Amino acid sequence: MSAAPAERYAPRAATRWLTVPGTVLLLVLFVAAWSAAIRIFSIGPLTLPSPSGVLAAVAEKPGVYLRNGWNSLVEAVLGLGAGVVVGVAVAALVVRRRTARAVSAVYASALMAVPVVALIPLANAVFGFGMLPRVVVVAMAVGPLMFTFALNGFSAADPGTVELFRSIAASPGRTVRSLYLPAALPHLMSGLRVAAPTSFTVALLAQYFGGSLENLGTYIKSASVQLRVDNLWGAALTAFVFCALLFWLAIALDRLLVRRR
Repeated sequence: MSAAPAERYAPRAATRWLTVPGTVLLLVLFVAAWSAAIRIFSIGPLTLPSPSGVLAAVAEKPGVYLRNGWNSLVEAVLGLGAGVVVGVAVAALVVRRRTARAVSAVYASALMAVPVVALIPLANAVFGFGMLPRVVVVAMAVGPLMFTFALNGFSAADPGTVELFRSIAASPGRTVRSLYLPAALPHLMSGLRVAAPTSFTVALLAQYFGGSLENLGTYIKSASVQLRVDNLWGAALTAFVFCALLFWLAIALDRLLVRRR
């Protein structure tokens, strides 16, 4: 007999430990190993600055890092939202049609196999060098991922209940809203936990290869070219904070919508 939903998705102590406190602990251990490696191997600041040097670079101009990080976060969230909406909507449209579902799954797998770097110049050529091409690239990276999770979740709906909805001639919209979405919610939240940090990483990559000067990816490129190693690591630290924030928000939403049910 399968476990009840409340038991299956109940939060565990180990899972809670591996979120915010676990991330902070790993970060502390990483910084300690970082400092020890600099002392032991006598690494120069142009190769690897000390953690205190990176923090000093961030503290020297925190507004620059926060502004660039925020602009990158906005583009990542917009692309994430578009990818989630499109991926889930397409999965809802094809879940009851076997041929369309198989063809869509093949196209989603093909899109996930395309390197993001190959999509960036194409998006820039079509949409210009504003915010839109970067949002489109993020959506193209997130959409197939969310489609796959959503399709697996919709397919997990109880077959007997599916037949019941068909026997009462329930409309497709009501069937999706009342049957498929509740069944797919755990899968959707799992996909969101993967897609949220992925969206920020893809946004940084798209910004690195073109865009305005007011984002984190372009700042990383500028610091790298000018050999400002401390600023480069400061930008990497800022990216880690924003990426972790997206991941923690996805976990919080998961617990709010799924594990409390």
